[in-house]
Amino acid sequence: MSGAPRKIIVLGGSGETGRRIVEHLAVRYPELCVASAARGAQPAGPGRRQTVQLDIGDRERALAVLADYDLAILAMGPMHAHGVAPHRLCLEAGIDCIDINDSLAVADQVLALHETAKEKGRTIFTGMGFTPGLSTLLLTRLTAAAPAANGRYHIRACMGAAYGGGPSSPYAILSSFSNHVEVLEHGQRRTRETPWRDGLQLFQFPGQAKPVDTIPFSALETASLASGRSTLAGVVDSLDARYHIQYLSQGVARFLANRRLSENMRTWLAKRFHSSGQSMKRKKDADPDTVLWVYPDGAPERGLMVHGVLSSYDLTALMACAVADAWLAGELQDYRGAYAVDQLSHDTCRRLAGHLAKRGITGRTADLPALRCQGLEFGWAQAFSGNDVASLRHCGANWYTAAPAHPKMVPLQKRYLLESDIWAALRRRCKGPALLGFIVSFLRRWHRHYRAFADLRAGAQGPLAHKWQAVTRDISMFHCRLFARARPAGPGRGIAAVRAHVPGNRAHGNALAVARPHRVRRLRAAVASGVRLLAGLHGGLPGTGRDPLHGAGRRPTDTLRDYPLRLCADVHPHGLPRTAAAGAPDGA
Repeated sequence: MSGAPRKIIVLGGSGETGRRIVEHLAVRYPELCVASAARGAQPAGPGRRQTVQLDIGDRERALAVLADYDLAILAMGPMHAHGVAPHRLCLEAGIDCIDINDSLAVADQVLALHETAKEKGRTIFTGMGFTPGLSTLLLTRLTAAAPAANGRYHIRACMGAAYGGGPSSPYAILSSFSNHVEVLEHGQRRTRETPWRDGLQLFQFPGQAKPVDTIPFSALETASLASGRSTLAGVVDSLDARYHIQYLSQGVARFLANRRLSENMRTWLAKRFHSSGQSMKRKKDADPDTVLWVYPDGAPERGLMVHGVLSSYDLTALMACAVADAWLAGELQDYRGAYAVDQLSHDTCRRLAGHLAKRGITGRTADLPALRCQGLEFGWAQAFSGNDVASLRHCGANWYTAAPAHPKMVPLQKRYLLESDIWAALRRRCKGPALLGFIVSFLRRWHRHYRAFADLRAGAQGPLAHKWQAVTRDISMFHCRLFARARPAGPGRGIAAVRAHVPGNRAHGNALAVARPHRVRRLRAAVASGVRLLAGLHGGLPGTGRDPLHGAGRRPTDTLRDYPLRLCADVHPHGLPRTAAAGAPDGA
């Protein structure tokens, strides 16, 4: 960004996606003036963040406000309620705009403004969100890297319920419930009956125990691909799009698709959906993962995927911010008119992918076994806007302090155990009643060893003292006879490791000092073997800077000698280890 500082206004800046856009831009560009515009009053933002009360229905005031900015990002919703009115206001005010439109009808209207925008020397970038937007970017990259022989492509999206959603989101969901969808067939846009049960309705997403039902919807890429200006014309012959939302069954979608809903009924249902979403996000198994998968026909493993512990709102906001990054860098100044992603040049798409990568979002080949071997059970994408590693979500955290705990973590631990060499050897040696007897005996020993750490738990102090319960539970489990052959790392070394990696180390050291000698010997052996085996199961000792939710997983089959015990005596005042990431400040 060069010259005088630019000014950006985000219409709908108080919504789920809008507030994320404002935050990401303000963090990346502290010198930038970023304004959040909404119909209602908003609290003042920090730094150069401004708040503006704006109603686009008040045309004169809206034009006066917009004329004071260089770029508008249209994040209000639902988009079908506004149509192209905000786009026309931007053109009349003489500024460029970026929208995150998710309505096919509005997409047609926006693309129809192409000539008008060209005449005014302004640019509209439309559909720059989750899908379309990010999905289109993956499709563009896929057609170049792994094109489908028959020209057919598929889009699959899976969204967890851990975020609840904003008040306008249910309108987009309800509008997708229809017995007819707009599809791309043989390069032409056609209307077809919704393929509820065509053999493709079940799809296996990563992290799901079994294939889930998907809901077909009209992909907005259909509008731009059939416009005659797409760079993918003649390459993408057919496009099929479906999504899955946790707790939302295809049966509900089919039921509502067969009902003629009045506007009042649609509004009532949208409020009910929103209220239900706020309740469901508090469920213990509410999934925080989002998956976007684009693949050629018949070969999902050759496709490209974005997967991470973040919401579709985050991905929408980051895609819009990536376009703003390119605009601020002067990389879009040659465009005049209205453009979707697939109408941009391949070089521009490559630049947008680069800006997304700087914000933590990258697409990877959807080879699930390979991703699992890399420990990417919960994906790799995460929102990142600053230039400091300390802004990463789990920077400075370890296995026990990373929060919130992922609901799939315990099932994943169980699966790792059942797939491990240890479990296979146990099943070979213990048959029938012998296995049951071993399990009962193992649980009794586990409980006995856990009680041996009572002094440590009782002496814990500080805000993280409660973490000792989980730490001693794990260490006492690994000290049981199942792992008796694990060679201890040495008495002093084991005790030092626990002191260095768990909160309240001084208090715990005193507790160990006053314990009886035979208990000290037993605790030392427990700590030594337990910590080493925890390193293998949990993907690293607490505090080594390895993120347990993003690529740090090590399975029980890994050899422990290849992962030596690491001592971190250099700890924070409250017992938290310093992160291993370079440049992380104290207290990260």
